[in-house]
Amino acid sequence: MRLPAVLLSILPLFAHAGPVDGQMDTLIEKLGLASKSADAQAACERDAPAARAVLHDPAIERYCLVRLGAPRKQALFLGVQLSAQLAREGRSQAAEAVDSLVDVLEARPEGALKN
Repeated sequence: MRLPAVLLSILPLFAHAGPVDGQMDTLIEKLGLASKSADAQAACERDAPAARAVLHDPAIERYCLVRLGAPRKQALFLGVQLSAQLAREGRSQAAEAVDSLVDVLEARPEGALKN
């Protein structure tokens, strides 16, 4: 009976992991974006300074990496999905921060540099 206890003890680690998180992790790995964390965080802080308090949420940090290095349409799509997921989880401040980041990215001309 120890196995279920072990599984129950690690369940909280996955409490906020949703389908969008897995998609972002796969994309970050595929594009080799993990090493650009500092640049991604700086770009997000520049684009959504009012949301600075929640930008260190792990889901938002991953989104910042995606937003920096992924194709624009993919970053927009994942941002909308992440925002909806965060709202469903009751994390309204984080959802609003992602909405702001999506809005800034969407407002940029298609060929403009992301950072």
